[in-house]
This record gives sequence, C-alpha cells and structure tokens, in this order.
Amino acid sequence: MNGYIPKITALPLPKILETETAWVDLFRILGGKAKFPEPEASQEELNAWIQDVGIVPGLIILLGIIISMVLFICLCCCRREREDARGRPMKPSSKPVLILAILTAAVIVISYIGCWDKAGSSYNTAKEQLDEAAVDLNSANTQATSLHTLGKSILTQLNLLKTQCPAPVYAQIQTQIAPAEKELEDFLPTIQGFSGNVSGLNAQLKTLQSDFDENSPLLALLLATPMLFVSGACAIVVSALMLTRGCGGASFARCNDCCLIRLGGIFISLSVLIAGLVAGGEAALGTAGGSLCTDVDYNILGWAQSVFPGNSTLYQATSYYISDVGANPLSKTLDDASLSLSDANDQFKQLNATYGPVIKQQCNGWSAEPVLADMTTINGSMAVARNLVSRKNIYPYYKNVMHDDMCSTVIAGLGWLVSCQLVVGLLFLPALSVMSGTFFSRWAAFKEAEFQGLLQAGSQVEAYQHS
Repeated sequence: MNGYIPKITALPLPKILETETAWVDLFRILGGKAKFPEPEASQEELNAWIQDVGIVPGLIILLGIIISMVLFICLCCCRREREDARGRPMKPSSKPVLILAILTAAVIVISYIGCWDKAGSSYNTAKEQLDEAAVDLNSANTQATSLHTLGKSILTQLNLLKTQCPAPVYAQIQTQIAPAEKELEDFLPTIQGFSGNVSGLNAQLKTLQSDFDENSPLLALLLATPMLFVSGACAIVVSALMLTRGCGGASFARCNDCCLIRLGGIFISLSVLIAGLVAGGEAALGTAGGSLCTDVDYNILGWAQSVFPGNSTLYQATSYYISDVGANPLSKTLDDASLSLSDANDQFKQLNATYGPVIKQQCNGWSAEPVLADMTTINGSMAVARNLVSRKNIYPYYKNVMHDDMCSTVIAGLGWLVSCQLVVGLLFLPALSVMSGTFFSRWAAFKEAEFQGLLQAGSQVEAYQHS
C-alpha cells in the first residue's frame, strides 16, 4: 500500500438514483450490445468494437463542440434590447434567470450527492475487498512459511536421532525412519511451491492495489473537474445578476455585460466544451464497461490468459476461482503436501508405538513426542491455509469488486454523472449565460432611459420656473 487513504463516507442517496441495473442495460444498448474484444481479436474486430461503443460518446463530444461555439458567438456578438410600444426600453425581469439558476443549483446538488454516493460506495468496496484479499494471501503465505519451518525442524530432529542412537539401534529402526524422512523431504519443496504460487498472486494483487491507490484520486479529480468549472461559471453569473438587479445601475450592468459575458464568454464556452468532452469520455467508459459486463467472467478470463500463460498455476487458479471449473491448484499443492505428511505421521506413530521406550533409553532420551506434536501443528496450519485459498473464501472478493461494484455501482455512477453534465453543462449553463447577457443589456438600456427621463423632467421643471 502506498500510504493511507481515508475511507469515503457515502451520503444518503434518494431512491430515484438507485437504478444500477437500468444504467448498465442502457449503456449496453448505447454501445450497440457490442461483444467485448478478446485478446487475440484482429485489428478489424477491435476497430469495429471501438466504432460501436464510440458512436454515442462521439455524438456527445460533437454536440459539446457545437454548443460551445454557438454559445461563444451568442455571448460575444448577439444582444437584443426590448422596447415598449413607444420605443422606450422596458424594465427586464430577473425572475426567469433566477428560476433557471435555482434549477441549475438543484441539479448540481443532486449530481454531487449521487456521484459522491456512487463513487464513495465503489471506492470503499474496491479498497476493502482488495485489502481483505491481501490480508488473506499474506496469512496463507505466513502459514506456508510456518509449515516449511516445522518441516525443517522435524528433519533436524531426525538427523539428531542419527547422532544420538548407537549404530545397532539406528539400524534396527532405520526401516521406519527412512520412509518418513523421504516423505518430509518431499513435503518441503511442495510447501515451497505453494508459497511461491501464493506469493505470485499476492504480487499481482499488490500491483493492483498500488495502481488503484495512485490512480483513484486523479480519476476522481478528472471526473469532478467539469462540474467544478460549470458550478463556478454558474455561481459567478448568478452573483453578478443579483448584484446588478439589487443595486447596480447602467454602468454596472454594462461592465458585467462586457467583462463577465462578452470577455468571460471564453471561460463560459470553455466550461461547456470541457463538460461535453468529459461527458463523452465518461459515456465511452460506460459503453465499454457495459460491453465488458455483458459476460464479465468470460472476458476477464480471456484477458487473464493473455497475462498469465495458459498452463501456469496463476492462470489455473484465476480460472478456478472465477468459473469454479476444474481443481484449485493451490489446494491441490496442499493436498499433495498433506498426503506426504500423513504417510510420515503414520510412520512416526508406528515407530513410537514399537520402539519408543527403546529409543528413549538407548538414544540419549530422544523422543518422538515433539515430532508428533509438530505434525499436529502442521495439520492445523494446513487446514487454515487450505481455507484461506479456497474458492469459498476468495470468490466473494472478486464478485464484490467486479459483479456488484464495477458492473453495477461504477457504471450507474457514470450514467448519473454523464446525465448531470449534459443537463447542466450543455443546457442550463448556456441558457443561463445567454439570458443573463440579455438581462444585463436590457437593464443597462432601461437604467439609461430612466436616467434620461429624469434629466428631461428636471429640465422641464427648471424651464417652467424661469418662465
């Protein structure tokens, strides 16, 4: 693990947002229900898949580019001041803009709540499952180390028996010692093989944990950036509108229109463009994820085979854990070691029953009891290790991360994020900007006309008094 990353506390989510399955199905449809490419897929098949899953995201990006360009032109060049029947500027109403601003704020808040809940839930699930799986594999490796140590300890005691027993006595018991010693010598490399396989899985898991910890904050920042830009642009526009409506005159309105809308139109249009680009990218992730999740187990196994050789223990273990087909190679290693240990244990029990008193008397007090105690400890450790690497223990980690998180919560979160960015970034923000620009222009014209009217009224009063 690369440092501590705090747990994200998800906010309560409204019932309307709890529609994970619907979003996964929608992204599958938007992706044309394209089959996820296999590792050995040809370039034509890969290009066809990219085309299928990229059509809708491409349209979203194109729409964002078009809207941002049209918006920039409208903000910089287009204004229309409204006049009454006598040609005088009418007092503009800020209510439509404020209503739209309230709707925009509501959608942004809902977006933040929904995305925070989905992202927080997904992040916590993935991190907890990866951490727990790492703990189990570390424990299994610890058990393997303990088994190897105990096995060597027993061999050491057997070697001690050779030096402590007189030659005639050792020759008498050698027929039972030799088979047990051979079984233990076979046991040690078998346990080493188990430890190596577990270490290999653990190394892959640590790499995944490291990538997850390093990339998650950056990914969250990239996903949140468009909404931050859009939220900032909306907040600035609404604040200027309220100040203008509350206490601003013609000059203040003209200044806002020039600096905030016309010159600031670059920032506003850029925010719309970023929202469209990122929404398209998120939609592409969603359609690709929907394609992957159509048959996630099959697809994961296909790509696992491209990473691990097909006959490797790592691939066989991955295949067994995901598909529950065949035998667990890690458990099989333990079974082979257990068989060797069982034969050795029987030999020691028979030796102790037949020659126990003689060995203790003739071989400087050597006893088989410590050996049998170590055997019992080894059996217990092997039972723990076997449970740790069992499919019953490992598969829930995979299911929680891939089926319940990646192919449900993550894709649903992308769906809500894309929807909110489209509504706020490509609809509400452009409308709010155009309406605000029009309000500033009309407010300035109205205030100027009102001021001119007061001047004319004052001149008429002064002329009347002089007359």
